[in-house]
Amino acid sequence: MDDCNLKKLMVSPGTLEPPFNSTILNYKMILGSDVLSLTVHPVTSDNRASYQIIVYELVIFRVQFPWSINFSELNNALEYECPISLKAFYQPVSVKGSDPKHIFSSSCIKLLTRKTKCDPFDDTPFDEQWCVPEYEVDKRMSAVTVFCSFKYRGTTTLLEYVP
Repeated sequence: MDDCNLKKLMVSPGTLEPPFNSTILNYKMILGSDVLSLTVHPVTSDNRASYQIIVYELVIFRVQFPWSINFSELNNALEYECPISLKAFYQPVSVKGSDPKHIFSSSCIKLLTRKTKCDPFDDTPFDEQWCVPEYEVDKRMSAVTVFCSFKYRGTTTLLEYVP
């Protein structure tokens, strides 16, 4: 008889949240909008066992918010604003190997580097794989609060930022 208990569950790209545990049945992943495919590799106790992967919910969204985001705390604004656009990061990416890490909104840095492949902060030439998606920054941004986009009209409502 097949022993189809999972011993491991690996995914690429990305990581499972929470980390794999054979007693946990539901996981989530946050992937960048540039991901075109996801590979799921289950490893069973019996390598001859058959298995079936069922995806119950797949939520894909990535639309830029049309209004400016105003962070409710100054330290969040300093951490999560693109140094080029001076707006909240949109699809943040970093420059591979930069120290300290140089993070930008993807669209801004790609526009600036379409002719010359150099870091706009220090003119360091980029290598071939210079653009690194910053999924963790996106994830941390989801935990901060921002002012309602109608703050300019007097509202004081605070909201959870969902990039």
